[in-house]
Amino acid sequence: MEENIRLSATNEKCKNCGGDLIFNPKTQNLDCEKCGSSFPFTMVHRTQKKQYKRGIPNQDTLEWARQAKKVKCQTCGAEIELHGLAFTSRCPYCESSYVGDISNLPGLKPDAIVPFAFNEEDALVKFQEGIKKKFFVPRKFKKKLPKNKMVGIYVPTFNFDMDTSTTYKGVLERTVTVRRGKETVRKTERFNISGTKNMIHRNYVIESADNVNDKQITSLLPYDFDKSYEYDPNFIRGHNAKHYEDNLDKCHDLAVKKIEDIIKANILKQYDYDRVISYSQSSIYSNEAYIYRFLPLYNFVFDYNKKQYTVVMNGQTGKVGKGLPISPLKVSILVLLILIAVTLLIILMSMGD
Repeated sequence: MEENIRLSATNEKCKNCGGDLIFNPKTQNLDCEKCGSSFPFTMVHRTQKKQYKRGIPNQDTLEWARQAKKVKCQTCGAEIELHGLAFTSRCPYCESSYVGDISNLPGLKPDAIVPFAFNEEDALVKFQEGIKKKFFVPRKFKKKLPKNKMVGIYVPTFNFDMDTSTTYKGVLERTVTVRRGKETVRKTERFNISGTKNMIHRNYVIESADNVNDKQITSLLPYDFDKSYEYDPNFIRGHNAKHYEDNLDKCHDLAVKKIEDIIKANILKQYDYDRVISYSQSSIYSNEAYIYRFLPLYNFVFDYNKKQYTVVMNGQTGKVGKGLPISPLKVSILVLLILIAVTLLIILMSMGD
């Protein structure tokens, strides 16, 4: 049987009553859960990134996630289990909140954090306000929000800076209308494209969590990274946080793949075309940098119409992201309107001929 790994963890107590201190997004201080006393702590801004170089020691965390890890509660002496990639926990007996020492974490250590800007009570209000603006969400869902489970999560992400210089070439096709005497004729023509496109990419976010996916994080962007701070365990007290799942090199490769798609889209939008016949591009990357940063989100779980939904919300801005139920009727109406519009356009174009 594998022996438990003993981890060190920190816990902050109120100087007035001895109660547990947690981070309060409203005050941006450590507040006592018992007497309400508030204690400020030093918050140091951090936006500067590190130079990215392949092979930086950033080993996989899978083995560490599988290992049995325990922390001893300094309040009641109980053994607290940490599961998977989590390095925060509450004592099941006395409810004391603990944050694991990041020196226990394998690979890279967190550099920065964007703290929660509002608490759970305000999160529910912002969520209800946010879904009112979502056209495709069923009216019944908007009118009466189902019972839900909500939790605040700090998501591990790698954020990248890259400058790119891309050479490209290709063949595009378009349909043009020309007049031949009294007749209007449509014809298809092909044309060559080539050139160089220089772009600057800043704070490109790649999530590295085991409980949130890329589409969910993308739906919450942007975050205000000017309000990033040096990592401090005080920001996490009372909240959930996990170490990264995919290492830096893997996240970098994914960022490059997505940035290549962005470059291609920016190049092609310069041209008037209907179809891509052939296309290729080659990019040179420079000034590459990264930062391992925690981003805040609220995770809502609902049961609605005999189906479970998981919806995420930006814990800094209140933006509601992916996961909401969709009204089939509203989608059908939109599709019908689009079909009518296309049909009318075709009729008008035919009348013009």
